[in-house]
Amino acid sequence: MMQFQEHGQFKLTIEDRIVVVDAEGPFDVLLFKRYDHEMHQAIEHFNNQRWANIAVLHGLTIFIPDVFTLLNEHLNWRIQNNFVAEALVLVEPEGANILESQLHEVYHRLKIDFQYFDSVPAAREWATSKF
Repeated sequence: MMQFQEHGQFKLTIEDRIVVVDAEGPFDVLLFKRYDHEMHQAIEHFNNQRWANIAVLHGLTIFIPDVFTLLNEHLNWRIQNNFVAEALVLVEPEGANILESQLHEVYHRLKIDFQYFDSVPAAREWATSKF
């Protein structure tokens, strides 16, 4: 049986009620499913309090089409679990216009408060203000 490898990588850290995701894509289905699982575990200790996410995206960080269904499900789950805002920091981005277009469409449709930043400290300050 052929075994597939994930494309892309990420690391989750928790800072107060902010989940910081440091990631490099492109993001495939296998990677996104692991990300979704780890995110579920990460917010358990928030005890139903409002929380935010900072996504630090490096290089080519686009979502392949198969991931979009999963992304929509994941974002709906976030909303149902007191998620309030998404701060995005693009680091040496490749395909930034594609990524921004992908996220803009889904975030606006789901009415998610989001903003782009040049640095993690600026993103953290904005995200913290959303609690």
